[in-house]
Amino acid sequence: MHRYVDLAKRMGRFYSVVEDFVKREWDFRNANTQNLWRKINSVDKELFNFDSASFNWNDVFLSYIKGVRMYMLKDPMDTLPRARRKALRLKIIYYTVPISIFLLFYKFCTLIG
Repeated sequence: MHRYVDLAKRMGRFYSVVEDFVKREWDFRNANTQNLWRKINSVDKELFNFDSASFNWNDVFLSYIKGVRMYMLKDPMDTLPRARRKALRLKIIYYTVPISIFLLFYKFCTLIG
């Protein structure tokens, strides 16, 4: 029971941090950034690479998730292997239970029919 209380507290803390960003509608314009990118020379483009088309978005999001985990949720990275094992176990259960129910239902129907 204590684990669930801790989890609820962490979720509440996370929501209080992101509440302002979730409740508002954001409109970003980047015309100035695009104009600057077109005007700078190739050396500066390599030195100050801020072209979002060249980002590896998988790396960006993995870094984002790591930052949320460490700094917003205060969850140390050494708990990650245990969390991954738990997620894998839940995924196996998620797929195994419906398949098992279907197979039992099928077996039952073949016995009746």
